[in-house]
Parts: sequence; C-alpha cells; structure tokens
Amino acid sequence: MLLDAKHCTGLDCLYVHDPVVTLATGFGLCRMGKSLRQNEPHAAGEWLESHNLPVVGRIEGTGKLEGGDVVWLKPDLVAIGLGYRSNLEGIEQFTSMSGLSSEQVLPVPLAHWNGPSDVLHLMSFISPIEDKTLLVYSRIMPVITRNMLLDNNFKLIELPEEDYDSMGCNVLALGNGKCLIEQKNVRTAETLSKAGMEVLTYKGDHISRPGEGGPTCLTRPLLRG
Repeated sequence: MLLDAKHCTGLDCLYVHDPVVTLATGFGLCRMGKSLRQNEPHAAGEWLESHNLPVVGRIEGTGKLEGGDVVWLKPDLVAIGLGYRSNLEGIEQFTSMSGLSSEQVLPVPLAHWNGPSDVLHLMSFISPIEDKTLLVYSRIMPVITRNMLLDNNFKLIELPEEDYDSMGCNVLALGNGKCLIEQKNVRTAETLSKAGMEVLTYKGDHISRPGEGGPTCLTRPLLRG
C-alpha cells in the first residue's frame, strides 16, 4: 500500500517519501534538513492520523532526518545517510523510536557533492529493488559501506554512468520482480531488465524532473515487509 502525491494538496506534501519513515509498529515523523520543507511532516502526520494510522514518534529538537536517507536492508537492519539532510541526533532518535539497537542502524557518511542546497540522500546512490539486491552508483559510495554490502552477500547492480544525473538510481521497487523508473532512463531500464526485473516506466516531465523527485520520492510505503 502506498501514500502518493495525489493524496496531498499543495507543495507541502508533494515528495511524500521524505517527511515520514515506515516502522514495524507504525510511522515516524521526520524533521526536515531543508528549512523550506519544515511543514511537510506535520501535513503527513495529519493525513496518517485522519486515516487511523499510528504515529509512534517524531524527530525533535536539533535532530534532522529525511526519509530519502533511510534504506532498509533487512527487516532488522537499516542504513541511514549522514549528511546535510540527516544528522547523528536524528539517527539516534530514529533508533529509539524504531526499537532497533544501535548495531542494527548503520550511519553512512555522505559526500559534500554539490553542497547543502542539493538533494543528496543515501537513496541518491543506493536503491533497493529486490531482497538483497540493490541498484547502486558506486562512485560516491563510501568504500566501507560497499564492502559491508558485499560481505553480507548483497547483489550490487551498477547504475549506468549516463543515467545518474537524470535520477536513474531513483527506482521504486514494487515487489514480485517489478520496479518503476522514469521513462527517459533507458540505459537503466535495460540494465534492470538484464538482471531479471520487469521494468515499468512513467513520464516525469512535469513533476519528477523539475523538482528532482523520482518515483521513490513521490511515494511512501505504508506497509513494510
């Protein structure tokens, strides 16, 4: 089940993946790293509560956390980007509200890349597509993180270089071997098809590309396996 952009009005809740994290017991509301997005967790929280979906915690104080930095590797193991959008305080609060131990939450230092105004999340270069299978852009992945994934038998599918700037790594896993990507990422579609995935596409000219928000950014899973 997905919450998508059509359920929200206005720009406060357009890229619905970032203001909320899905936990085993309910939902956590984030605190955005970008000041212009501060109202989004409140809007998402109102929607969740109006549909009787439990909000079990929220990031507060000096903590920062955005959903695009949260990558569930296994039901009991999550990697979280540590950069301009999410900080250590936010990760510690997430650990507490999730009920996981500190060993089950892995901070991943992010690169400066294009600076704090750019949208570099962990999911900018790691995108789960199937159980223990990830689409990755290894050029900006920390070596320690890449080695950890390989040591734990994750299959890494490399993103074609030409598709990184067009959000090729922004892939929405749909389950049962299916995934969704923006239609102009033809090389990525070919790569995923060769890996055995059924690739669905959509036209992102009006929302995705202008705001740099791909199919993952536009959706928030409400159930987590």
